[in-house]
Amino acid sequence: MLQTRPKPPLFHGLQRIVTIGALMLLALTQPLLAKDAGQMAIPAANAASPTTNQASAKLTTEPLQIFTKSAIHNFMVEVARTTPELTQGLMHRKSLANDGGMLFDFGDDSQPRAMWMKNTLIPLDILFLASDGRIIKIARGKPKSEAVIDSDNQPIRAVLELKGGATKRLGIAVGDRVMNPLFMPPMPGQSK
Repeated sequence: MLQTRPKPPLFHGLQRIVTIGALMLLALTQPLLAKDAGQMAIPAANAASPTTNQASAKLTTEPLQIFTKSAIHNFMVEVARTTPELTQGLMHRKSLANDGGMLFDFGDDSQPRAMWMKNTLIPLDILFLASDGRIIKIARGKPKSEAVIDSDNQPIRAVLELKGGATKRLGIAVGDRVMNPLFMPPMPGQSK
């Protein structure tokens, strides 16, 4: 009869480490494999719940700074670029963080722009911005108002909407400058 010797405990420990490592590797690569197959696996805990603002689920969030005469104010803003995003804006939102907002990127500064507050439930400060990020005009938006808020016939590159009262509270004024990648000049050899 052939006797087998028991495997040393060190071997069992290494076998466990290799097995755990393989499981971890599989767990980490599973989303990549699913993406390569044309799908993206999203754990149920991270699945987005439906919101009243469907366009906002796809918006990118970017840092934005406003340079005033006495301070620099930091914000994290959603950026609206497509027609549906620009149309939806902050409509139906019930709140907005003190350091939040929405930047409307119109793509060029060839014409005057106008906004309105229909279906917008919160008061907003509306900042009309030149292509260099300079604040051209600040207007106050009243909830659910259908009044047109325009740029006074001045060509505008973008509009920034902040929580109502933010400009007064922070001392933000016409002539102050907004910094965001949107207002950065292109790198040499790059088009904007």
